[in-house]
Amino acid sequence: MRRIRHGGGALGRPTRHFPRQRVGNPLFPRHAAGAGQVFSKRTAIGGLLALTIAIAAWYLIWSPAFRIKDIAVSGASPAVEQPLRDLLGRYLTGRQFLVLPRDNVFFFNKDAAQREIGRSFFLDELKLELKMPGKLTVRLKERSLKAVLLTAGRFLALDQSGMVLRELAPREIETLGDLPPDLGAAQVQELDAAETAPPTDAPAAKPPAEPAKKTAPPPAAKPTPAPATDKENTNRFPLIVAGRSEGQVPAPPPDLKPGETAFPEAVISLILQANARLPDLAGSRVRWYAVSGSAETVEATMGGDWVVRLTTLIPFDVQGNRLSLVLKEKIGGQKDQLEYVDLRYNERIFFRLKQAENASAPAK
Repeated sequence: MRRIRHGGGALGRPTRHFPRQRVGNPLFPRHAAGAGQVFSKRTAIGGLLALTIAIAAWYLIWSPAFRIKDIAVSGASPAVEQPLRDLLGRYLTGRQFLVLPRDNVFFFNKDAAQREIGRSFFLDELKLELKMPGKLTVRLKERSLKAVLLTAGRFLALDQSGMVLRELAPREIETLGDLPPDLGAAQVQELDAAETAPPTDAPAAKPPAEPAKKTAPPPAAKPTPAPATDKENTNRFPLIVAGRSEGQVPAPPPDLKPGETAFPEAVISLILQANARLPDLAGSRVRWYAVSGSAETVEATMGGDWVVRLTTLIPFDVQGNRLSLVLKEKIGGQKDQLEYVDLRYNERIFFRLKQAENASAPAK
């Protein structure tokens, strides 16, 4: 076999012999020891990279650095602001997809938070804005509270259209100065128990040493305040009590939610007019209202525990004039014996005195 030499000749360049060159696969190491070293380096680099990713994920998701720590509320009344803060606080402590914290700025869902607020509050406007590093701004516009509905043990705020806005806050309930007797007694008992019960962690005080024959005098009974007879309504907003009417009562559903209608707008309009004008027309305050007769009849319980029956089918001005007429010409000084005055009929005005037969006066 003839050997081919390149580069020889007169120029004196070195020659290359191709059969003597070593040929191998550069992807595989030549020695076993070298393969182990490469594997160890790759394992170390992979582990370091996984650790870095885990630390970064913990820092971004579960560390306090990116949590919502401050909630700013604007446009809310004091009765709404604190319940709204409590609601958002409970919502932010939950988990999204069972793992991700809701109070993380990267996973906070504004739409879900707005839906959660909408379950407890019916608002005209609501806007949530998230600002870094961890501040949530809530801007809202409330609807005006016009009346209060008491149904199934719940105090619900209503607007002028009869729509449920929210539940009353405990402080708002405490300001209701005139409730039905059974509800008022229960509320007084709860307040007395809360005021007189000693704290559970406080040690019981030892009674002072006294002679064996001496006994402590019985506690003086609290005087029962006389019912107010003035013309000023005790409750700031008209109170509608479900189930207090003598007629067929279409009681509102016990599970009324914000945004649902409790009564037609005509009923609330009649109640608002009556609440403003009945004290002057009747000479006594209004305690509460009841709705019956397919939401056409409104019964106003007055300060002397007598009832004025009104209807949404006749303007209140007409009914108010008839009430003044019958009180002046027919009742007179017997108002303390009055049981009810019925103004729902165009032809006649009906009234009843306690322990007396029905009496009527023609409408004029």
